[in-house]
Amino acid sequence: MQFVRRFWNRWLTWRASRKAPRPPVVVPDFTACLPSISRDVSSQGVRFYSLCGTCGDRMESSATLCEDCARKRTGFSL
Repeated sequence: MQFVRRFWNRWLTWRASRKAPRPPVVVPDFTACLPSISRDVSSQGVRFYSLCGTCGDRMESSATLCEDCARKRTGFSL
C-alpha cells in the first residue's frame, strides 16, 4: 500500500509540475542597439539621416557623433 501511495504522490507532483505556469520567455529589445535614424518623406522619395548619439542633432553623413560633440569628447579643436 505504501508503494501505491508513493507512486500516486509522485504522479500528482509530476502532473502539477506539467500544469504549472511556465516562466515567460524574455525577448531582448534590439531596437536600443540600432543606430538612431531620422527620415524625411517627400514626393520625390524618402531621405534618411543619421542622428548624433549624444545630442540627437541630424547629420548629412553617416557618423555616430556630430562634429561639435566629437570635438567636446576628444578635446581637440581646429
